[in-house]
Amino acid sequence: MSTERERTMTELRAWAAQPPAAVMRPQLVAAAWRAGERNVSALAEAARVSRQTIYADLETHGIDARAERVLGGTVFEKLTELNGYTGDDKADMALMHQRANAAGATSLAADVVRESLILHHSIKWHNNLVDLAPVEIDARAERDRALRAVDLRWEELSSTANFPAAHHSWILAHDKARKAIVSWQAAAQACVDAPGWSDAIEWGLYAQYVPEEKRIPKITGDPSETAATLLAELDAEHARRRELAGQTLAVAGGQQ
Repeated sequence: MSTERERTMTELRAWAAQPPAAVMRPQLVAAAWRAGERNVSALAEAARVSRQTIYADLETHGIDARAERVLGGTVFEKLTELNGYTGDDKADMALMHQRANAAGATSLAADVVRESLILHHSIKWHNNLVDLAPVEIDARAERDRALRAVDLRWEELSSTANFPAAHHSWILAHDKARKAIVSWQAAAQACVDAPGWSDAIEWGLYAQYVPEEKRIPKITGDPSETAATLLAELDAEHARRRELAGQTLAVAGGQQ
């Protein structure tokens, strides 16, 4: 489910990891904002700078973040029709019978019925997810941000002058990441539970009639399985790091 928003955020993180000329950061921050990332904290985390720096970067590109910021950054619009089908059961069935009758007693009539049913369910699926999909997309972005924050807090332990405080921040980041995974799972499951398609041919028909920029991305895989895998990996790495941190604390406490 790659999006322009995710691509621009990836570029921003790549800059932060290996910064080129400082003039590039405001440009990347503005690009991510215009692509739909309206979470100032997420932008600051990706660029490894303060929130105030993000506000200043955006202002250099004529963006007033405090005035424009809204909840979430992804917006989908409801469709009014797909090749004449509106999602209304009675009207769509009437149109289907009209087109099938026009095709006559041929194999084409069966194709008309199949396409009609797919488009009827496609527009209903799309319009049902107009509100659900942005929640999942934002929850997934927050999930990924929280997971990266765990790694950042861990890295800070090796250079901090206040190990106990930094260690506590790492513990809190781990807890926040677990909650973010669970929140994403719930949002993703709500999208999956909406009636969709059973094969790639049906998805292809939806894509044929809906321009790419207006399509709602389909979630692949089982959200519960994905969440379980993420939680298991997070907890396993946390246990390993906790053991390493314990050794450091033991040395600092003069126990070795």
